[in-house]
Amino acid sequence: MIPRSLEFMVDLKEKYGFQSSGGLERRPAERASVDLMRFNIHSDGVIIEEIEAVLRLADPEERVTRLRVLGEALKECRSIQPQMMQTDSCGYRRKLESVIHHSAGLIDGY
Repeated sequence: MIPRSLEFMVDLKEKYGFQSSGGLERRPAERASVDLMRFNIHSDGVIIEEIEAVLRLADPEERVTRLRVLGEALKECRSIQPQMMQTDSCGYRRKLESVIHHSAGLIDGY
């Protein structure tokens, strides 16, 4: 419920929040802010799903490894200058890239 409410808030901000000042097209900083909010909402959902899946694993070492890989993928995707991960053994990078494209469209480097 809360993520949907946040998404609705972002949609309203995108649609009406900057109308008096020329719209988001003419204000790239605000456009980036809205895209970042949307990315954070969507990536939080992916992270929650992945952590729930990891916690269901029986092997404690596998859990730790997967949580570490997930943390690295998230840190890399949220960095200012993302570096391409050498491996994506768990598929987390691919999922977060999908969130980026869904949140902000095509971004150079992804």
